[in-house]
Amino acid sequence: MLLHTSCNSNKNLIAQNSIDLSLPEKFKPAGKLDGDQLIEAMLTQRFMFNKMLIKNGFDPQKQYPRVISILDIATAGTISFNGFDYIIRQNKIVGVKGIKLSLFALTTLNGKMMKLDQIQQYCSEQANLAYQVKKRNLETIKALDRQYFAALRSMRKITSSIATLARKPNPSVSIEIVIAKIKLPDGKFEFKRNYVADAE
Repeated sequence: MLLHTSCNSNKNLIAQNSIDLSLPEKFKPAGKLDGDQLIEAMLTQRFMFNKMLIKNGFDPQKQYPRVISILDIATAGTISFNGFDYIIRQNKIVGVKGIKLSLFALTTLNGKMMKLDQIQQYCSEQANLAYQVKKRNLETIKALDRQYFAALRSMRKITSSIATLARKPNPSVSIEIVIAKIKLPDGKFEFKRNYVADAE
């Protein structure tokens, strides 16, 4: 399945119907963004949205889950996963406190996390848009939802694996191998380089 972006022309359409995924203080212990709780909140939000649709049917007045870039939120700051602080600069992970990563391992980590972050926000945006057309394709929406959940869970799996491997000898090599083995969600995604969805 080939998915195309059309985010610029649909910015207002999404923004007008977006659930406000706020970031309360519990996400920000000691000034840090809690990535584990953020991902869990994003997963729960879309799950509950889908559950409401099944229970009550489609309502065009209902708000849609907000489209969020995890790395963009954490830009020029720190986001924690499984007790480790990831240092973010310009949507990129520049280091993980307490873990000495080789340049290649850091590049592998960045490539996979950035791609997964792009996929989850793209799928979230496109699923929201797909609900707002007159002739909705439910199979397309289901596929986008599956890919959205898969991308977030893969991000969680990567950070969980890093936390486990950090306690072993020579963690950089092990982390690089594990990250490389984690597959991206099925589907071909066409979006601009460094894509960040236009939903605020």
